[in-house]
Amino acid sequence: MSDTESSHYRKVPVLTKVNFPKWEIQVISYLTGTADHVRVIERRRGSNNTLVDPARPADDTAAQAKWDASEREALGVIMSTASDLHLEIILRHRTTGDPVYSLWKKICGLHRSADASLRHEAWLEFLALRRSPAESYTDFCNRIDSGYAKIERITPSNQTAAQRGEELRLFAFLSGLPFDDHIRQSLTTQSDLTLAKATEACVRFDTGQRIHLAEADSANAARTLFCWKCDSPDHLSRDCPHAGAVKDLIAKRNAASHSGGGRRKYKQHPSTSGSNPNATSTHSAAANTMSTHSATAHASEESAGVATAFLIGSSTITDSWICDSGASSSMTGCRSAFTKLEPDRRPIRLADGKVIFSDGIGSVCFVSSCGSKIVINHVLYIPVLATSLFSANRFAREHRDTHFEVLDYPERKWINRHTNTVEFTATIRDNNIAYLNWRVDDAVESARITMEQLHARLNHTPYPVLRELVRNKSIEGLPAHVAGPYPGDDFCEDCVNGKLTRAPHSKLAARADEPLARVFTDVHGPLPIQSRHGNLYWVTFIDDYSRFPAVYFIRRKSGVVAAFK
Repeated sequence: MSDTESSHYRKVPVLTKVNFPKWEIQVISYLTGTADHVRVIERRRGSNNTLVDPARPADDTAAQAKWDASEREALGVIMSTASDLHLEIILRHRTTGDPVYSLWKKICGLHRSADASLRHEAWLEFLALRRSPAESYTDFCNRIDSGYAKIERITPSNQTAAQRGEELRLFAFLSGLPFDDHIRQSLTTQSDLTLAKATEACVRFDTGQRIHLAEADSANAARTLFCWKCDSPDHLSRDCPHAGAVKDLIAKRNAASHSGGGRRKYKQHPSTSGSNPNATSTHSAAANTMSTHSATAHASEESAGVATAFLIGSSTITDSWICDSGASSSMTGCRSAFTKLEPDRRPIRLADGKVIFSDGIGSVCFVSSCGSKIVINHVLYIPVLATSLFSANRFAREHRDTHFEVLDYPERKWINRHTNTVEFTATIRDNNIAYLNWRVDDAVESARITMEQLHARLNHTPYPVLRELVRNKSIEGLPAHVAGPYPGDDFCEDCVNGKLTRAPHSKLAARADEPLARVFTDVHGPLPIQSRHGNLYWVTFIDDYSRFPAVYFIRRKSGVVAAFK
């Protein structure tokens, strides 16, 4: 490389998360020259005036030599300036031997994204631009132009004015919410977010709070009256007499934990002082109850990191899994993802402070983008959970002898210690949330069925017979894994009702005490042949007291009352 090229090459900046447009221009500028090195990474128009990918000459030896030199030149620039951010991608490219254009396209694809979350972030940055006192007006205008150019770059070219107006209304809604609002955090994780979906989420949240509280209270009441607010029996959360004291106690303890202090004595809540002499003892009892149960609560209660239950019953929940270091266990609301599922009930505290309960625990088998199969055990099944979470910390603790994690932005990699191969990865998006690059194993996903469903589909075959059929694989097509119920829990309401018998009438019915006090009547007809007087029905009356019968012929059913009179 000549001195002139070396001096020009030093002007190419090192690629970071925020300077991709400048880096792209500088690389193209460096490779553009008399040697035309840029042709190996640039699409050009072919004979039919359509853009085609760069390709190595087929039969010209001299042209092939020049092309290989351009490939080495372009690869050198990309490796030297992008290795800090994309080391693993570059190393993988070196092992495959693919053209440098595939490496260029992959790096550019990671930095060029046009989803709604990125446009929202770009608009926030654009509207937050302010002129500094030392900045000239010309420089401030240039920053405005650069900010809007970024928005234009990540906005789809086919977006209409109506679509942009709808998107701006969506961004105004998200910008008006606090940064730590759980609805905003949940919505900004969706790459295909629209105003209609955001509106639906708000409606579901407003109604979902009432549904969630009703479900929690109903689940508690199924066993006994139990309040999840103060952890005390004999009442439900909506009737909790300690709600104010518990709320005040939690707020003070959170304030103490944020300030770094240890255990402190808390003063009486201001709302309890005054004319009520029993207020202090009531709130003290609530505080003592919370203290008494603190050890068991921390031992059994799970946390769900960034998850929220505001999308209860939503059909828009995807199969995406988020890598969450704040989740104590992996958890999902998709029952069909489990290879096996056992009954389990434990409390889970969500990011929005709510407490929900799991319905089961089991294992999930995934196929990663690297081609490996991963089985995650102890996954909680929570039907109302809107986001599937992978507990990275629990996986690291349980597999510390077999796997280790490496960060190669924007990817997090889990590598097998014995084979030194990457088994699965997670991609960090611009919202700083890592999404796992895996899917549920198709072979497992096609075999989801419970014993209750199998019992109903096979004409209510007895449970012991079904277990024997599944165990011996006597019928072709039965799944290898069937979830519950287990021996002792075989109960089917339809089967019980179908086996009921009518009890005999062992006692004589009481007779009427006077004539016409009770009259038995019945109508028969229409008869196939009409009588001489045009009658098609007859009605019978039997007096219960005298047992006197009477029969009348009528033309229509409506004549029963007249016949009785």
